[in-house]
Amino acid sequence: MAPTPPDAGSIPAPYSYYIERNLSIDEFVGWATNSPPSGVARGNPGGGYDTPLRLRSIIGPPGVGKTTFVNRLLDVLEKRSDCVPLNKLDFLDYDHESLDNKLHIWLIGAVDLGMVRFPSLKVINFFDSAIVNIKFGNFFRHLLQQCGARSTVLIVVDAYDELTDAERGFLEERVLTAFLFPDDRNFTSLPHIIIVRRDENKLTKPQLRWEEELRKLDGLGAIPNTPAEQIRRRLQANNVAPSANRDAWESELDERIVLAALDEETREFIVSDLEPILTPNPYINILLLAQKIHTYLPAPAAELPATFNDCLNFYLIRAGVPADYAAKLHELADLIEHVDPQSGSFAIEEYGVSGQRAQDLEIFMNCGVITHASGLRYQLDAGVLQLCRLAA
Repeated sequence: MAPTPPDAGSIPAPYSYYIERNLSIDEFVGWATNSPPSGVARGNPGGGYDTPLRLRSIIGPPGVGKTTFVNRLLDVLEKRSDCVPLNKLDFLDYDHESLDNKLHIWLIGAVDLGMVRFPSLKVINFFDSAIVNIKFGNFFRHLLQQCGARSTVLIVVDAYDELTDAERGFLEERVLTAFLFPDDRNFTSLPHIIIVRRDENKLTKPQLRWEEELRKLDGLGAIPNTPAEQIRRRLQANNVAPSANRDAWESELDERIVLAALDEETREFIVSDLEPILTPNPYINILLLAQKIHTYLPAPAAELPATFNDCLNFYLIRAGVPADYAAKLHELADLIEHVDPQSGSFAIEEYGVSGQRAQDLEIFMNCGVITHASGLRYQLDAGVLQLCRLAA
């Protein structure tokens, strides 16, 4: 009998300033541990049976909180002994190693980290580090044999959009497909995969797309007062270590907040002062907090943004927008202010369809800053538009 999925709030986890929105942490826990409260039906042309999909892609624009969501999920799963997340792929470096060897090294580290976080898992690390041409399918089969009878294995791929096309193809073919579809499917539980990506960076392997369920993470705008609550929680962290930050400057901000020892009145003043300019984008909101908090810090913090222009530049780096595109983004924001400032959308003929304009639009879309709205209309992320207004 499958274990009963946990009730909301029943699993203690480390402090987090993540604010739950449309995606439920508890529902993801149930899915990852083979005890979902409700399965997502998949029509099978060959047999007609329904079964929960085992690959979920969390999509959304840069800064919406996808990585924070996954970190929170792993914090909760760490309280359970029946799920073994491998570590994330965002640190992979292909510059000095062959893809095969680099992936082999990552797999060893992934298992080691899984055993540290989940000591009840007994996986034999049978690799010889000198082996380069490892058969990854054999590794996954061995891993499932060791723990599949009583648990599930979860692999999390973060920052998928930061890989090159060749790296994505290699990852899909050699890891994700081999992991999701092991040679021997006679295990008590089969593996699950979470991919964190922007909507434009779609999977290419048909097998993976067939098994994929898209889960879009909404921004903070859908729930009243959540941007302010996000800032409030960040300021209340104090001596509690929150989920891991993806960028070094965020860790610096958290350390400075602790050093500042802000009392409740000061924290609430900062929240109320920031509230009118906060956005649906959590990452942009934290940039605005970092810029605002300079006057409360015990010492200068060169690593943190000091102006709204700094905030915009930090965000463009995070989104992967080329540095020389800041002026083009301001130009686009000016256009939107004239044509549709309320919705932040624009028509393709208003932006222009020349060769360079089309290329600019493609770059912005690949970086997740612009999304397709409907027909020939496109949407600039609301948080980015607000940041452009502040930095103008």
